[in-house]
Amino acid sequence: MNTDLAKSISFRLLTLAVLLLLVMLAGFSVFSRSLFEPQILPELEKKAEKVGTYVLAQLDQAVAWGIPVEKLAGTDELFDDILDRNKDIGFITVTDLNGKRLHLRGTLPTSSRPISPP
Repeated sequence: MNTDLAKSISFRLLTLAVLLLLVMLAGFSVFSRSLFEPQILPELEKKAEKVGTYVLAQLDQAVAWGIPVEKLAGTDELFDDILDRNKDIGFITVTDLNGKRLHLRGTLPTSSRPISPP
C-alpha cells in the first residue's frame, strides 16, 4: 500500500514539475521575443530592402529590353531561387502602380497590412 502511495505522490510531483517547467519556458519565450524583436526587425527590414533592390534591378533590365512587367516569364524561378537563399523572407510580390498583384511567390502573411507600391 505504501508503494502505491509513493508512486502516486512521485507521479504528481513529476507532473507538477513538468507543468512548471513548461510555464517557465513559455514565459521566457515571450520575454525573449519582446527583448530581441526591436533589434531584429530593423535588420530584417534592411535585408528585405536589399533583396527588393536586387529584384527591381532584374525587372528593370527586362523592361529595358522591352518586356512588359505583366508579361515577364521566369519570375517564379527567379523568386524561388531568391527565397531559397533567404529563408527569413516569406514572399516576393510585384504589383502595378494601382497595387494589383502581377507576380507572387511565397506565402503572404494572413494578418499583414495591405501591400502598397512605394
